[in-house]
Amino acid sequence: VPDADIAQAVRELWRVTHNLIEGAGASGFAGLKAMAAELSGQTVAVVLSGGNLSSEMAVRILAGEI
Repeated sequence: VPDADIAQAVRELWRVTHNLIEGAGASGFAGLKAMAAELSGQTVAVVLSGGNLSSEMAVRILAGEI
């Protein structure tokens, strides 16, 4: 998925779960969203992981700069 979709996933996960997930950890969620129509009706799981996100990058992502 594109970097913009991963950044959006980081923002959504922060808003919904209050967990700050690094981009690599949020990429599975971004991919799941991209495949939502294809996976409709199926049970799926995504591992959310990673805390290797600098405060500077977190601010940029959460502000929508990325």
